[in-house]
Amino acid sequence: MTKSRIYAVTDVGSNTVKCSVYRVTNGRIEDIEFMSEKVGLIARVENNTLPDPAITLLCNTVSGYRKRAEELGADRFCIFGTAIMRRIDNFGAVSRTLKERIGVEIDLISGEEEAQLSFTGARLVDGDVRTGVMADLGGASTELIAFEGDGITDLHSFPFGCLYLYDRFVKGRFPSADERAEITDFVSRELAKYPITAVGRELILIGGTGKAIRKLLCKFGYDGRRNSVSVLDELADRLSRPDEKDIALLERTIPSRVETVIPGLLAYVAAAKATDSEFFTVSDGGIREGYLKKLMAEEL
Repeated sequence: MTKSRIYAVTDVGSNTVKCSVYRVTNGRIEDIEFMSEKVGLIARVENNTLPDPAITLLCNTVSGYRKRAEELGADRFCIFGTAIMRRIDNFGAVSRTLKERIGVEIDLISGEEEAQLSFTGARLVDGDVRTGVMADLGGASTELIAFEGDGITDLHSFPFGCLYLYDRFVKGRFPSADERAEITDFVSRELAKYPITAVGRELILIGGTGKAIRKLLCKFGYDGRRNSVSVLDELADRLSRPDEKDIALLERTIPSRVETVIPGLLAYVAAAKATDSEFFTVSDGGIREGYLKKLMAEEL
């Protein structure tokens, strides 16, 4: 007998709030719809708290997602928060407001759980790479996960992401030579505090910045699936002094990540060097797929 359920999984990130809707039929997962809104919560934090207007903005965004999910026949609507929710002091108030206005509680996940969910989601979608390191670069945190087959051998969550790097180091629209050096030095020092022991020489990029990098590589004539990590250096060098044509390309190809893609790219270059990786791929799976897998396991 065919058993089918529809799940809507919403991810509250530091810069964007995303919702993926899936149909699961006898264990087979099908993407139905993806929604994303650049909300910029991290830029709205005041004195370590998310003020009422920002909470209202979040509620309105989630409410829109829930309405659309219901139109698609969702059986379950879930929402979880990552680094931005871990950093604020008034998470309880945010959670209560979402519950009161939307009727759903937000699940606060730890950095370690975020890494585990990202790993599960990436393996669910891209299971052909058997050993390596996954790098999930978000807006305010980065998770590195070393793995062999379907098992994690080492993981750590670092308190920086592409938006954090942009806000901390970049004064203009794009980083200067000195600012690029500062970003690279900072990320390298942070990664050195918790060296990840990797098996294999493959770095797997997870998340929106990784997918943005893949889009740019395709535009520049590189393979969209697997490349030498030297290609990351080449792309970083090409974008180090973006001219009008480069900026126009960025605005057409990755409009929501024009400012943050270069800091994110520099972070990935540093991660490749820190893990002694030789090749990299970009995963189509990630934390939302991992969270879906968790929901499915809970319902067995």
